[in-house]
Amino acid sequence: MEKLDSLSVIIPLYNEQDNVPRLLDELTACMDRLEARGVACRAVLVDDASTDATGALIEACVDERVEVLTHEKNCGKGRSLRDGAALSRGGMVFFTDADLAYGFEPLCSFIDVMRAEGCRAVIGSRLLSPDGYGSYTPARRLMSWGFRMVQRLVLGLPYGDTQCGFKLFEGELARSAFAKCRSDRFGIDFELLSVIRRSGAVIKEMPVRVVRHGKSSVRPVRDTCAMLGELFGVRKRLGAVQAQRRDDEEQG
Repeated sequence: MEKLDSLSVIIPLYNEQDNVPRLLDELTACMDRLEARGVACRAVLVDDASTDATGALIEACVDERVEVLTHEKNCGKGRSLRDGAALSRGGMVFFTDADLAYGFEPLCSFIDVMRAEGCRAVIGSRLLSPDGYGSYTPARRLMSWGFRMVQRLVLGLPYGDTQCGFKLFEGELARSAFAKCRSDRFGIDFELLSVIRRSGAVIKEMPVRVVRHGKSSVRPVRDTCAMLGELFGVRKRLGAVQAQRRDDEEQG
């Protein structure tokens, strides 16, 4: 297992100008706290071709620990995370969403669990928190439950909240797994976990709760159909990889 004394934080952004000032303040404070505990930190902010002032605001950040990567055209959350992971360094990689829905507070406990229990991935789950879904409408809760059931049938993932935007990984595991993923959009979460699970690495779930409620951009029908399409696409890709591996073993 890698030495867990350094961390790369990856945050994708698209038209987040209203959230950037708070994001930079809280990110800096989080890195300061972790460095006081002996964890060297850096951050990669990926601007996914924002059309507002997001790019200018993050480029103006003077913290030398913050690196900015800018996409010339909009590519999606998955591509942003994959590109950010490729630039990451160190023993741990963490990613979260730009609206800081879960804040940074749970991160220290996630790192402690990774160090103490030897697991290579620690992922947040709203399902494990008594008030994790407390602010969601009944329709959103039903949609989340339905997607979770379909996901288990299609990919066999046993995790309660694959789409939670609060995940910590051992560094080399993250870089290797992200490099094997192809999802450009929201399918990156379940594709990444599928790749890691198939590698045999231990993934632990920890409770998180939503502490900041932004305006939802979820389009129930359209987004559900898109996610289902990505689910079956991931299953097809993973099946092809597994079949190729069997062929290689038989020929070898």
